[in-house]
Parts: sequence; C-alpha cells; structure tokens
Amino acid sequence: MPHLSMLEYTEMILEKVSFQKELFRHELEKAITVLSISERAELKNYCYERFAQDHYQCLCQCFRSDNLNY
Repeated sequence: MPHLSMLEYTEMILEKVSFQKELFRHELEKAITVLSISERAELKNYCYERFAQDHYQCLCQCFRSDNLNY
C-alpha cells in the first residue's frame, strides 16, 4: 500500500465515517488540529464539494472555528 499523506488519510477516513454525523464531526475536528494551513484549505474545499449535502452545518461550524483566513 502506498504511503498516504495526512490529507489523503483524512479524506479516506471522512468518506468511511460520513454515514454518522457525530463521528464525522469528531474526525473532521481532529483533522483540523493536525493538518497544516495549506492542507486545511484543501480539506475545506474537498469537504464542501463532497459532503456539503449531508454535513453542511457541521462543515460551516468546524471551518468557522478553524479561525484561518483562506
């Protein structure tokens, strides 16, 4: 198995837990704390494209609390 970046690993985990809102929020919050600023920007774009339909409110709350200027 090829080595995954932390961002790629996070995307994979979010895909796997997206069925459960609280678990999704937990994993997203955890990822925001460990990823670099540029990775968080990429993650934000990815999440809004992929998960906004089911997790829009969670995404808004998690990325608003991120306090970064993208």
